[in-house]
Amino acid sequence: MSASKKFTTVKKSTKKKGNVRAAQFEDGDETADSHHFFAITGFPKASKRSEVVEVSRELIRQLLGEFSLEVHGVTTYQDGGFAVAVKYFASQGEALESKVSEVKGLFQFQGFVLVPVIVEDQFATQFAMPASTTAAPRTSAKRSASTDLSKSPTVDEFIGNTPSGALPAVQPLPGFTAVADVAGAGANVIINTIPEAEIVAAQAHAGMAVDNDDDDTVSEASEVEGDVSLKDVMRNINTLKKQQRQDTKRTREKTRVMIAEAIDPVWEQMHKVHGTVDELSRGAVLQDNRIGKLESELEALKLVGAGGASSDVTGNPNPNDPGLRQIAFKEFPKKSTIDERITAMKDFMRVNFPEIQHGIVDCFVNKEGEYTRNGFIEVSDRRIVRRVTTSAKDQKLQCRFAEVKIKPGNTAIDRNRNWALYAAEDEIKKVAGKRAVTLKRAEGRGVYVDGSCVFSQEPRFARDGVFHGEFQHLKLRK
Repeated sequence: MSASKKFTTVKKSTKKKGNVRAAQFEDGDETADSHHFFAITGFPKASKRSEVVEVSRELIRQLLGEFSLEVHGVTTYQDGGFAVAVKYFASQGEALESKVSEVKGLFQFQGFVLVPVIVEDQFATQFAMPASTTAAPRTSAKRSASTDLSKSPTVDEFIGNTPSGALPAVQPLPGFTAVADVAGAGANVIINTIPEAEIVAAQAHAGMAVDNDDDDTVSEASEVEGDVSLKDVMRNINTLKKQQRQDTKRTREKTRVMIAEAIDPVWEQMHKVHGTVDELSRGAVLQDNRIGKLESELEALKLVGAGGASSDVTGNPNPNDPGLRQIAFKEFPKKSTIDERITAMKDFMRVNFPEIQHGIVDCFVNKEGEYTRNGFIEVSDRRIVRRVTTSAKDQKLQCRFAEVKIKPGNTAIDRNRNWALYAAEDEIKKVAGKRAVTLKRAEGRGVYVDGSCVFSQEPRFARDGVFHGEFQHLKLRK
């Protein structure tokens, strides 16, 4: 099939003498009754051959009813769709071309845009009428074809010539099945359904074999015979561009639909999953908040010890903690005995504060229950403790052993904080390597590595403390 030929019109003969019809055949002119073909392409491959033939007839009747046209046959085209060939008289070529150009946008079928193209005469043999469809009368404003096939004129009778004898024998062409003209139908001989193998043979015979769809390469087209003008070439190029744009648009739409069909269910499922995850996240936050509160309360309860020596939930020392009523005597000499330490503490109170009544005088014990170098005197009120320790500091009061320090006793939370501070120092030294590790017990209380704080105990009554930086993975309690 080719689009390199324009709709052909009859050339006027310049000879005035002799037979006018004979003059039309001279110098290459074409007779007014010679036929050419154009095709309506773009029918989807899902269509039936008989259906596209009937649709083509109806389109010709509606859009090109003023011309003498006849459906010639149907064949496959390009992507497996169908093309329908239409026969027209050469004398109508120019007017028909103008009309087709005017109404080309109206050639449509089931949402598909149909594209009229020119068919070279030698390729008309590729088209055949389906078996279930008979040849329809030619549409014409000037001539009306007979509806009775038995009375249909032959070609010679139709153009006004009388056959001079027997017609020459014609060799059978691939793709066509000879049918006996038993009804005397003349030119309107019915063409039977063509088997696929014969269609392929016909295409090969005409040099128009279709390339394999699975192969990316395209075979070389047959050579163009006759003179081809630049206008013909440009028309072919424009037709190909239009066809390509239409194919691209159709492919893009099909691809969009296919992607949408594949993605939409996934998107719906993802939307549901997103909603579920959102709901679970909110629930997890609420649950985590509840667990955090319970952990805080449990940590506070862990501080409760024998005799109520603990800190309350807010982190402040328990007002009933015995340590608040104890005067501590720290760092007795190692060589001193327990009795000497207890006697020294009693003598200190008798000499410096004879009016103060006190209770227990004893030494602190370690985890194993052994006495340490630190002792204490318990009084009735924490304010007495503050009075004694302040006086000892201001007046530089001393007991028998001058190196002993007199300070307020430690509460349970203070003892825990002291333990946590030294325990943190030990853990950090295991990881710090050769870097300098220092400990501060007063302002800026914590553990430092090369001057940077890596463990702190803020606020004042924090139970243990917090590791920082590269040491934040360490834990005090395993």
